Amino acid sequence: MKNYFAQFPRATYTLPSGLTFTSDDLSIRFAPIASIAGKYLTKYSHRLRDIDRPDIVARDYYGHADFAWLVLISGGLSHYLNDFPLDNESLDAYIEDKYGMSIETAMATTKHQVDADGDIVDVGAPVSIYDYEFQKNEATRHITLISRKYIPEIVKEMDEFFRTVKKGL
Repeated sequence: MKNYFAQFPRATYTLPSGLTFTSDDLSIRFAPIASIAGKYLTKYSHRLRDIDRPDIVARDYYGHADFAWLVLISGGLSHYLNDFPLDNESLDAYIEDKYGMSIETAMATTKHQVDADGDIVDVGAPVSIYDYEFQKNEATRHITLISRKYIPEIVKEMDEFFRTVKKGL
């Protein structure tokens, strides 16, 4: 099992105040593309549930939570939690906070209008603030995952990548 962040070299940073600290060098990015590029059925579509987080999806699909990094990379996600869908209660709280109105008001307030193709237009079918935020949230439910059969190749490629990076330091 490979812990993604344990592979990173350490770097020392100095803040403008003069404070110095050491941390993982997160400027390095590993993307498991070379080992699977061009192979048939390398990815599949996955629908996220309200309870899902990268570690849960990794445990359920890849067999271990340590592959949360692979869920994020293959899904094109950049934030551990913000790129995942909100449950209904959290979505309601988000809308109330963002727009400063009740859910009932958000459902009755038009955000914009759309034509038959879904394009925003001056005159068309009204889309409420609530429906707009709900649809945006639902769009985050569909991600792509790299097939689990490529895990050995990806881990091998990751080891080689970080060995090369560490040699260059």
